[in-house]
Amino acid sequence: MYSNRPIIILSLSFGLIFLGFNGIQQYVTTYFSSLNNPHLGFISLLLIYLFFMISSPFSLSIRNKIGTKTSLIGAATLYATYILSLLYPSQFLILLSSTLLGIAAGLLWTSQGTYLLDASNKVDYGKNAGIFTTIWAAGAGLGILLFGYITATTSFTTTIIIYATITIAGTLLLTLLPKTHTQTSTQIKEKIKRPTPQIIKIGLINILFMIIFGLVIGSLPIALANHFTIKVIGILGSFSFISAVLFSYYSGKISDKIGRKKLLLISLITSLLGLLLMLTNTPTLLILGIILISLTYAIVKTIMQAIPGDFGNKEQNVSWFNAFQSLGVVIALIIGILFQPTMQYILTIALIIIGTAIAYPEIKRTIN
Repeated sequence: MYSNRPIIILSLSFGLIFLGFNGIQQYVTTYFSSLNNPHLGFISLLLIYLFFMISSPFSLSIRNKIGTKTSLIGAATLYATYILSLLYPSQFLILLSSTLLGIAAGLLWTSQGTYLLDASNKVDYGKNAGIFTTIWAAGAGLGILLFGYITATTSFTTTIIIYATITIAGTLLLTLLPKTHTQTSTQIKEKIKRPTPQIIKIGLINILFMIIFGLVIGSLPIALANHFTIKVIGILGSFSFISAVLFSYYSGKISDKIGRKKLLLISLITSLLGLLLMLTNTPTLLILGIILISLTYAIVKTIMQAIPGDFGNKEQNVSWFNAFQSLGVVIALIIGILFQPTMQYILTIALIIIGTAIAYPEIKRTIN
């Protein structure tokens, strides 16, 4: 008999952990700019996602050896460690904590993904992924919204301590997680395997969406700064999390009923339209484009949590999907360095069209 209790505890834990971390992540470049070292914040983010990508395929082996619950608690601890390291911003310490956090992120999200599926009935994968994404996004979005206000009334140092404390609270909540239905004896013998062409093609969609979201995160503040105040930028920048809170649960339930491939196709088309609107760089169309991209974020973030359970080995799929996701962010960061915003959007549109042509036949054949 499956209970929602493990899903709720897992979701609340991640909501608190990422209330702390996402606020820090969103403002880390601003923080280091205030210390006259703006490049260190960017390098920190690049290291986090680079090692997230590298470690994800191997994180399954670590999880199998020490257990899912221990993996979650250990990895979450390094999120708090990274936040606290900002209080002593020596370059060596920041680079070291960023590297360790990237490795921890691979373990955390692989363990989260497998725990979510193990604790769910197969017919409820989408619904439970929607519950998780809703609570996670509520925490992450709230962290971004509050960070600026708290810092404005106190200081970066005070805000960092508050956010580290919240992340530690989320980590402690993970200790309440019950065991899942999966037999650990079969998991321990399992080793990570190379991704099959099937996983690569389906994972390509994950890469494409993360490039979109990565570029929006990187280029959005620059584009918005030409038209809006910093408070408005903060609100618009949190649209993706607001959309996830409002629509993740329902998109997950719908995907269980009508199939995830239909929602993926709708999301791809909506993303293309959103990027085209943002390409105009006019205030009204820019906002509309952000809204469309945010809606796709709510849908894709949810169903990409459920898809690994739809085919093949779900544990292997989760670890490789996490690697593809972080690869998308790394590609977005590199594109953001090399190209101006207009070219970034054009290049991303081209990648979506080419990637969809490659991946969608496999998705149509494989995904429900």
